[in-house]
Amino acid sequence: MFEVVSEPITVGWNSATARVREVGGTHDGNEFPAYLRTRS
Repeated sequence: MFEVVSEPITVGWNSATARVREVGGTHDGNEFPAYLRTRS
């Protein structure tokens, strides 16, 4: 599971980038940039 830790920045009509933090899982607590895509 991932938790978004910053405001997403829109980069297209159906996509954005944001910093996310992994919760549980292999890299618990690690933050990294993610490319998000909305469902149409």
